[in-house]
Amino acid sequence: MTSNKPFNLKHKLKRLFVFLKKTYTAWDANDPFVKSAVIAYYTLFSLPSLLMIVIWIASPFAGEKAINGGIERQISSYVGSESAEAVQD
Repeated sequence: MTSNKPFNLKHKLKRLFVFLKKTYTAWDANDPFVKSAVIAYYTLFSLPSLLMIVIWIASPFAGEKAINGGIERQISSYVGSESAEAVQD
């Protein structure tokens, strides 16, 4: 059976617009740019400790030089080889 209700595109678009507007308003109310800056700041200072823990745990399985080399390769792919060497040191 087919429905006799007409497809109301205008109503659907209005509901979509209201939904998107509420979503943006809620997102903006949480001040996402400040929160992302805070996360980046704390990550910067916790990264060296985290790397030391990862190396300490993984070294018995793969060797410390292999782990250090893998970490250096990953970092250099993001920030360049000179920065990776600085982090490695």
